[in-house]
Amino acid sequence: MSKIFEIKSVSTETFYNIAERSFEASWKVMQDMASDNVSYLVYDADFMCVFIGNVIEHISKNFYIIIQCECLEGKLEEVNFEEVAERLVRHSWEFCK
Repeated sequence: MSKIFEIKSVSTETFYNIAERSFEASWKVMQDMASDNVSYLVYDADFMCVFIGNVIEHISKNFYIIIQCECLEGKLEEVNFEEVAERLVRHSWEFCK
């Protein structure tokens, strides 16, 4: 049974959308650089914790620049980082193929 998320914060939704794209781009670069399939890394909790943490840190440092360039709105103080991290973990399972 899948869990359905209802986001109440526009800032959290904006942050997650940016983080999801960043996650996918970083994963693609990692796949392109690796000689083997890297989907097994999704099962490595230590690796995924650092990987997702780096994505969140990168977006946090550049949040206002990104939303300004994309004409979006949001406040970093209103972002629920725990929710973003949980959703990125769930999103990462799409790369298990």
